Amino acid sequence: MRSVSNHHQCTGPTYQIGPRVALAALKHGCHYIDPGGSSFIWRALQPFHQQIRSSDLSFVLSAGWIPGLLEVLVRHSSELASAYLERPGFLRVYFGDSSEWSDTGFRDIIEVFRDRIGSGMCYFENGKSRWPTPSQVAPVVDLPPPLGRRRVYLHMISELEPFARERSQGVAAYFGNVSARTLATLTLAACLPERLKLLAVPWLRSAFRRDHQSGSKTGFPSGAS
Repeated sequence: MRSVSNHHQCTGPTYQIGPRVALAALKHGCHYIDPGGSSFIWRALQPFHQQIRSSDLSFVLSAGWIPGLLEVLVRHSSELASAYLERPGFLRVYFGDSSEWSDTGFRDIIEVFRDRIGSGMCYFENGKSRWPTPSQVAPVVDLPPPLGRRRVYLHMISELEPFARERSQGVAAYFGNVSARTLATLTLAACLPERLKLLAVPWLRSAFRRDHQSGSKTGFPSGAS
């Protein structure tokens, strides 16, 4: 790494590799970019924030789509609403991805879901986390075409949480690209011991693919994300 000025971390699973590559970049004075470095890496690097600043380095985490651009677009939309609307009101974020994930990607999805299975079941209002009512957990909503009317599931991702705490009018986030059956498969996978998680990957891939190809009202139709 001594002759490298920027390091792009694209290996995984993120939860198993942890901060090792990031800390190696810090040790050798390299900038660090991680498309998939979610809350696991952020928490692990917190003790080193001051060292990163003093070394004049940039560490960019979650530099992908979800997480990544999702939080940027949400913040930008909120700022536009505040600029043009007298009362922007409560913000509801709907997100999802119909991509064909790798084995490593599915293992990270399982671990992120396990990490947030309880804490993600909330929304924010006046800077505070709120428990949802039963009707807020899995509502049926009308989304713009080609998505249309579908059921979505309340889930506050950790990368969106700082913004949600800042916004006094309130924020709720929902993912809408899976069916209830796929959500049950994901929940089961998250409960498995580590040595069995690899077995869950083909189950989850089949479930995601079924939702995607069906074009049903429970998963994003083909071509949409």
